[in-house]
Amino acid sequence: MQWIEIINLRTIEHGLENLVRDFIRPITENAEYEGLIRTTIYYHAALETDLSIHLCWKTNPSDRYKTSLGLRLVDTLENFGLTYHSAWVASDTNHPNNPFGR
Repeated sequence: MQWIEIINLRTIEHGLENLVRDFIRPITENAEYEGLIRTTIYYHAALETDLSIHLCWKTNPSDRYKTSLGLRLVDTLENFGLTYHSAWVASDTNHPNNPFGR
């Protein structure tokens, strides 16, 4: 099943994208995470203080839908500002909560 774990960060600092990218790169690149397809950092088009980190997975997620990697990133990023951690399942999956009924 393909799904995405999203960690949003709102800071009071401007221009933290490079700092955050440099900070999380060793965490995501130096360890093996089974099923991790890619990690992408997005920045808000109008607000320099908002970042969104997307961890794309191809696994069977746990009931909590939050991985050890995601929880570790949130724990670290809370030092920079407010975080929100969520998970999303692709609509074409056979998941019991899928509103599209596939």
